[in-house]
Parts: sequence; C-alpha cells; structure tokens
Amino acid sequence: SWNPEWRQRAWDSLRLLSHMAVPGLLAALQKAPPEVMMAIIHLLERLRPTEAIEPLIGILESENLDLTLAASHALRTLEPGSRPELLALLDSPRRGVRFATAELLSYLQRTDPLWAVLLGLNSEDAPERLAAAMWLQEQRDGRALVNVRQALAEETHIAVLRELLRALGGIAQDEDIGRITPFLQHAHRDIREASVQALGLCAAFDALDRLIPLLQDSDRGVRQATLPVLGRLGAIEQLQRALQDTDPEVRTGALRWLGTLRALGAQTDIEGLLLSDPIASVREAAALTLGELDAAQALPVFLTALEQDSAPEVCRAVIASLHDLRALPTLHQMLERPAYLMDISVLRTAVAALARYAHPSSLPDFEQVLLQPCWGDRELRVLAAKALVRQNPEAVRSIFERCLTSSDRDLRQAAEEGLQLLAHHRELTPERQAINP
Repeated sequence: SWNPEWRQRAWDSLRLLSHMAVPGLLAALQKAPPEVMMAIIHLLERLRPTEAIEPLIGILESENLDLTLAASHALRTLEPGSRPELLALLDSPRRGVRFATAELLSYLQRTDPLWAVLLGLNSEDAPERLAAAMWLQEQRDGRALVNVRQALAEETHIAVLRELLRALGGIAQDEDIGRITPFLQHAHRDIREASVQALGLCAAFDALDRLIPLLQDSDRGVRQATLPVLGRLGAIEQLQRALQDTDPEVRTGALRWLGTLRALGAQTDIEGLLLSDPIASVREAAALTLGELDAAQALPVFLTALEQDSAPEVCRAVIASLHDLRALPTLHQMLERPAYLMDISVLRTAVAALARYAHPSSLPDFEQVLLQPCWGDRELRVLAAKALVRQNPEAVRSIFERCLTSSDRDLRQAAEEGLQLLAHHRELTPERQAINP
C-alpha cells in the first residue's frame, strides 16, 4: 500500500496472528523437515517469543550445522539470560555445536557484562572465579541466581565460596535459605561468617534458631557478624545475652543494636556496663545507648558515671545522652565542678550541649567559661562566646569589650571573634535570624 499507516496496521495484524500461532510453530519445530525448521527459526527470530528460548537451545545441539547456526543467531535477539545449559554446550563433542555456542556467547559478552562474569565463574582458574563471584556479590544481579546456586554446590576454594555465599544472600529466594544454613557449621571461620552475612541479607527469619548458637562461636568475627543479623530480626533477648560476651567489640555491637531497637528491657544490664565494664569504649557505647533509649530514670546512673569515670570519651558520651534527655540542671553542674577534675574536651562538649538549648539559665555559665582564667582553652572560650551571641546578643557587647583589655591573649581573641559574630548577627534580618541563628 502507498499509505504507511495501512502498511503498519497490516504488519501489526500479521504479528498478532503469528504470536497466536507460536505454540503451533514450537510444536512443528520438533518434527518438521530441516527447511521448514529453518523458516520457523527465522520467524521466531522476528517475533521474539520468550517461550522459544528452550527449544532453540535444544536445536543448538542439532547435527545439522545450518540449523545450529540459525538457532545461535536467533538466540541473540531473544536474549536468553544466564542459562547454565549454554555454558555446558561449550564442552560438546561436536565441533559445530561448540563453534555456534562460542559465537553466541561472544556476542552476549559484548552486549551484556553478566555473560563475561558467568564465563569467569566457570573458569578453572581460582582468581577468575573469585573476581566473578565478587562482581556478582556487588551487583546483585538476580539473573545469575541459577548459576550462583550451581557454583555454590561445586566450589571448594574458600575465598570463592565466601563470595558466592554473599552473592547468593543478595539475590536469594525463600528456597535458598536451606542452601545457606549448612555452611553455618563449616570448619572455616570465613565461611561461617559469610553464611551469617548471607542470611542477614535475605532476612531469614526461619534460620533464627540456627543463628543463635553462633553467639557462642569460638571466633570473635563470627560472633560480631551474627549481631547485625539478630538485630534486623529483632532478637532482643539474644542481643541482651551478648552483653556478657568476653570480647569488648561484641559487647559494643550488642549495645548499639539494643539502642537501635529501643530495648527498654535491657536498661538494667546496660547501666551495669556503664558503671562497671573495664573497657572505656564499652562504657562509652553504654552511655550512648541509654541516651537512645530516652530513659529519664537513668539520670542517677549518668551522675554516678560522671563522678566515677575518668575516661574523657565516656564523659562526652554521658553529656551527649544528658543533652538528649534535656537534663539542663545536670549540665549546669558540670560547669560548676573544678576545672582540674575534667578533661578539656569534656568541657567543650558540655558547653556545646548547653548552647543548643539557648536557655536563659545558661548565660552565667557561659560568661564564667569565657572569663575564668583557669579554663585556659581558646576553643572553649570561643564556644562560650558564640553561645552568648546566640542567646542574648544585646547584653554581651559590654562583656566582650571588657575582655579586649585583658592581658590574656586567648581571652582577647575569643572576645574579638565574639564581636565579629555579634556584628554579623545584627546585619541579619529577623527572618534570616530565625533561619540561621
């Protein structure tokens, strides 16, 4: 027809009719003469029905080289995906089958990087298999699920097996949990750790009973890897048991997950770690966890920790938690303690925490920090100057001007910076002050 629209309609009608005939074409493909099979293959190449992939892969093994090459060419357009049977044809005893399969795989490698990875996964060279497994673990391409399952069942190299487990965890389906759980009892620690991580990636609630014994594993890395999985599964009771672990890193990890889960039932155990754990990093994590729990009844424990604990990182964590609890009186008491009893970083943290509230009751504390010589830290005084500008910009100019005549250089520099902040603050409109106080 001279009308292109009519030609398009005619072609659409033919395509529709041909798609309706696909089951019959596929049935005829199994018993038709070679010349009819060739015509059907060409037609399937135009129609691209996904159900034709399996029959065309079967024709690749044909003794007729022309049919084998035609099927190989048709499979290019059908995008067969990651079919392990295609890779198996590379070992066919017939030369024509190997040639047609290699030509098809070469084309697929150029158009889809997954095929190059799958060929590497079937390599006899362990580094190539390892690189392929690492790529699959990073990309989490679900098209490779069947290939990863097959490789996992056959692999013996520890490093490759570890990456295959992680790769399977990222793309696993429900039935793959049973393929992963046997590796929890593997003799090598890396495989046990990787299997735990794989179960965590696929949120395997059914495997919780098998994960719990790993909290008693002889290897610290395996116990640490188990904590995030238990945390994602909400296993608060098991995380609470991990607070008694002999390794401080495991105790710290359990504390963080209990804070994330807001496990109020574990508050007593967490308070015990804050007051008595021998490792400062664990006490620090316990203080932060109590702050996440928003447990106002833990205030006496915080006060005891401030009195007893000499580790600066623990005191800073306690102050951060007191800030979360809005415990202003306690923060004021921090600045009333003798300066020689506290680390300067702790004082900075206390001043910064009070400055965030912009509460009038904090003004005397900030003025004391700015003026008292015993503090002896320029950064601390600058923090106090900034807090004064934010809270009462109208009343602090005289304080800064008095400081300019001081013999203390740090105090003069802090006052100069405070006056600069004050000048900038006054240039802002009320609307901008509300946005950027």
